[in-house]
Amino acid sequence: MDSIDDNPFADLQSSFAAPKEVKEDDIKQQFKEVSLDEPSPANDDSKLDNDPDYAQETIKESTPDNHNDGTNVVNDDDDNESLSERKRSLSLQQSQRHTASVIPVTETIKLPNGNTYDISVSDPQKIGNPANSYVLYTIRTFTKMPAYRQNSMTVLRRYSDFLWLYENLCKNNPGVFVPPPPSKQAYGRFKMDFIEQRRQALEKCLMKCANHPLLSKDEDLKLFLESDSFAVDVKQRQLDKAEGKSVLASWGSSIIGPKFIESDEWFDSEKQRIDGLEVQLKALVKALQNVSAQRYDLASSLAEYSESLLELSRQFIHSDELTKLFQMLADLSAQSKRGLDELVKNDASSFAATVDEYMRVIGSIKNTFSTRIKLYHDIRAAENSYTKKKTTYEKQKSVGQIHQYNIAYSLKDLAASEHSVHESKREFSRVSILIKEEMAAFDKLRMEDFKVSLKDLVSTLLKSQRSIHESWLNYERELKVIL
Repeated sequence: MDSIDDNPFADLQSSFAAPKEVKEDDIKQQFKEVSLDEPSPANDDSKLDNDPDYAQETIKESTPDNHNDGTNVVNDDDDNESLSERKRSLSLQQSQRHTASVIPVTETIKLPNGNTYDISVSDPQKIGNPANSYVLYTIRTFTKMPAYRQNSMTVLRRYSDFLWLYENLCKNNPGVFVPPPPSKQAYGRFKMDFIEQRRQALEKCLMKCANHPLLSKDEDLKLFLESDSFAVDVKQRQLDKAEGKSVLASWGSSIIGPKFIESDEWFDSEKQRIDGLEVQLKALVKALQNVSAQRYDLASSLAEYSESLLELSRQFIHSDELTKLFQMLADLSAQSKRGLDELVKNDASSFAATVDEYMRVIGSIKNTFSTRIKLYHDIRAAENSYTKKKTTYEKQKSVGQIHQYNIAYSLKDLAASEHSVHESKREFSRVSILIKEEMAAFDKLRMEDFKVSLKDLVSTLLKSQRSIHESWLNYERELKVIL
């Protein structure tokens, strides 16, 4: 095997030619009849059992909500809730499903902005006891996709379910920048402000996933949006995937190959650009945190200032005009405090949330770039396997150690191994092209999202400043009249 150079695939055509030493006509004819491109039977994930009655019986024999999302760090993501709590969740889901408006599949529905999905995440509800509690979100979906049983669906999901969806979308769609859910938080996750911020982030993440041209057709997304027995269906899906997993699919995560040498300058330049963007966003996050902290401190000071002015106004009992001026000044301070509180709230829910979202997206981009490198090692592993088999075959054939009736089997094995090499090479090329397309879409979407966030931020600032400005002008007029 040649060493890795700047073009690791230059030697494929010369080194992977099928052996030509076998001259027997009958063996050649037998080898020609072997079909290497015959497709393997696909897993019929669409036949998963979604019968509510079956789910109620099956759930009694399984640990509730115990799918593996790989993120069991805090109580919010602990899947070991009691059976009674799970029954309560299922009962709530059943009642919401019966009350949801069902639109026939044949009826045409209108979705905003030409999307194929319209999804809302709402009604967060705390479930469980203080020692083992989590939040359930109601997900309502309207879609025009024909793969779904109906156009309108309502299900209940928890935060760990969103993590499961993200993990599986990444596995199913190498090369796609999967929008990530909001990060975990160990403390304060049951505060109303935090729950609302997380709800908004989950809704935005889910909308972007569902309206992505590739992710919208993913079977795991379909399962997430419409399954009424999600925990049972997830376990079945994991079993199906485990049965259909090939040896080649596991090479990328288990083989430590030689150092990867990038042969495409575009990827090197994009990596540097993404690293620079990450540094800039981190600095912006820190600056926004400082501004929010200073606004909060200023709002607290204004509250104290307003109270002091009110107390002072009560000391001028013999001058109604002066009392009125101090009271108006106290009202102005209170109004300024409310404006600052609104700005702090807007920072967390709009502009700062967008910055935080793209910090997470950068992490998803880096994971995609790493997946491409793993695919490169898949190619090298397939090459090594083919070379070993070819060398062994030629050595045994040259010394007459291989029987004639085993030649056809050996040739079939060699052809399958060569086919794996070419399939790995095609997957690497496909993912490389897809990453370039995703990067262009990422840049476009990033510009649009930041434009909207900046517009909202400026609108809030102007609204706050105009209101305070009008109040100060009124105070100035009143002051001139009295004095």
